[in-house]
Amino acid sequence: MAETVVPYDVGWILRPDVHVVDALARLQLAAGRRGCTLALVNVSRELAELVALMGLSEVLEAER
Repeated sequence: MAETVVPYDVGWILRPDVHVVDALARLQLAAGRRGCTLALVNVSRELAELVALMGLSEVLEAER
């Protein structure tokens, strides 16, 4: 059975911080428990860099 990919638009996040990335990682974990994957859409450069810095690039799929 194919895994469901759920797009989540994060373009509204203007000033990402560690709390935002933590919340997104928790959303990804909850989605995974239900057989889904969260795909981040409209990711800012700042958010992408912070996700990478925190070592979560493989956990949080991001599309720019």
